Amino acid sequence: MQDPEIATLYRRGMRGYDSRTAGGAFEAVRSFNAAIARDSSFALGWVGLARVYTRIVERQFDLPGVQEDSALHLANTAADRALLLDSTDAEAWVADAAVLRKTDPTDVKPSIRAARRAIALDSTNSGAWHFLALGLAETGSVVEALGAWRQSVRMHPTYTQGLTFLSLAHYWLRQYDSAQVYADSVMTIDPNYMLDRNANGYLAVERGDNARALDMFDAQRRLGTGPEVVLSYAGRAFVEARSGDTAAARASQRIIDSLTASYRTVSLHVAEDAAKSYAALGDVDGALKWLARYPVPRDLHFQLHLRCEPPLAVLARDARFRALLLPGTRVGAC
Repeated sequence: MQDPEIATLYRRGMRGYDSRTAGGAFEAVRSFNAAIARDSSFALGWVGLARVYTRIVERQFDLPGVQEDSALHLANTAADRALLLDSTDAEAWVADAAVLRKTDPTDVKPSIRAARRAIALDSTNSGAWHFLALGLAETGSVVEALGAWRQSVRMHPTYTQGLTFLSLAHYWLRQYDSAQVYADSVMTIDPNYMLDRNANGYLAVERGDNARALDMFDAQRRLGTGPEVVLSYAGRAFVEARSGDTAAARASQRIIDSLTASYRTVSLHVAEDAAKSYAALGDVDGALKWLARYPVPRDLHFQLHLRCEPPLAVLARDARFRALLLPGTRVGAC
């Protein structure tokens, strides 16, 4: 990165990407495009675009000039361009791993292969270890994936995404004290990190601290926009339901209904987080209706949540919930 302006644009883009917010994604797209405009052979700029467009698809971010149905195409194009420019760059393979997960979410083997290729090129690449861990959690077990997530953090101790997923992995395994250690680490590094706020909220409920949980979800709402606000209300509804305040939980659910009324489809995380609040109320029909709104039930990341999320375990007694699971899958077998 010889051009100092390109270097500045790239760093700005990565900060936006790492924020996991719609505003950050918009800034990332703008910054990476500006870097490429100065030098179209700048491979890392294409890598950044591939990753941020993939995140736009994952989180259903509404960005000016970026249509939801074109974002994945843009991500694929950017990843292909990055690999064409430099197939020996581990970051290009990490971007490919991210894109491939969304190209066919029912088959993460190509993504795992790309992540392993990145690691072979650069074993210190935290993102590569993260995407390998995700694939292992979805096709094998969360216990198996823990080693890869630990490696991602070992390479870079302030890698917030790896730390947050270490917290989530322990949460899925019902190891709540260990999960809290990693969640607290993220809060120390970046108190505005959206994913950790959400994960911290659900963890706080399982540890019996509903007040802390509400604080986390309220912070997520203040910091977020679009689907992140929906997720914050889903978290609030879950806390209210678990606290026994049915009226408040139903009021929060009505806000979720209003906020998502115009959505053509709902994201994986909106569907399952909304379902958690209905499950906490004992409203199995409501929970299943929300889960049914996610259009790709065979998505392996969706399946990971179905079998591992503690709040959804109460649905396992219902045959309709079990029918959502892939054959041979058992709830709690994480």
